[in-house]
Amino acid sequence: MKRTYKLNGKQRKAIAEWNRTIPFDFMYIDEINAGRMSFVKAWHANVTWLNDWAYEATEGIDLQGCGMLKNL
Repeated sequence: MKRTYKLNGKQRKAIAEWNRTIPFDFMYIDEINAGRMSFVKAWHANVTWLNDWAYEATEGIDLQGCGMLKNL
């Protein structure tokens, strides 16, 4: 059975760049190829997830005493 892909060349290039620079694989490729999600929605969902992850990861770090909380 031949598989049909919905991603165009520029979208595949953007995903490859994402995967090269960000330590988390781009999500929802199967959903895009199955026609259940657009590339635009998948891109925004990935960016939102990454932003949320970074916020949650850094929010829990104790910055007391390291000079980050001083008034400049």
